Amino acid sequence: MEPNRVGRVLGISARIAAKKIGEASAQAAQKAEQPRASRPVTPSPAAQVGVARDQAREAARAAADSGRRLARGAGRFGSAMFRPFAHAGGVLALQIFGVFFAVFAFSFLAHAWQASRVTGWHEKHAEVFLGVGLVFLWFAVSSFWRAKRKQRQGS
Repeated sequence: MEPNRVGRVLGISARIAAKKIGEASAQAAQKAEQPRASRPVTPSPAAQVGVARDQAREAARAAADSGRRLARGAGRFGSAMFRPFAHAGGVLALQIFGVFFAVFAFSFLAHAWQASRVTGWHEKHAEVFLGVGLVFLWFAVSSFWRAKRKQRQGS
């Protein structure tokens, strides 16, 4: 509920309650003149104001509650819609990274093979290519391993 609207509602409620209090006091004055046995029991004006205040509080609480429930429901809907896509996207990303790492590993290992055939492992280029190729191969294998573990974990 908007703040201005809440103020209007509470202001109107206060005016209605004041009017009812005035009417109740006028009725009480008239009934005071009647004999005690014939008067019906009516709530006091203070009790009527308390009831009106309680009703206004209850209406404000219900409005706030419905807003909270709506926000909670929207959050649950969003997470229910987003979570499967995020999970599948994460698994797919790990697999794509694994392919890229495997391509780089293959490239470095091929260069290491060529350098070793040309120089016979006498120059450091072949060893560096071999080391970097093995590191990228490890990255590729571990990326696919993590993707498989994540896929099992989600389903």
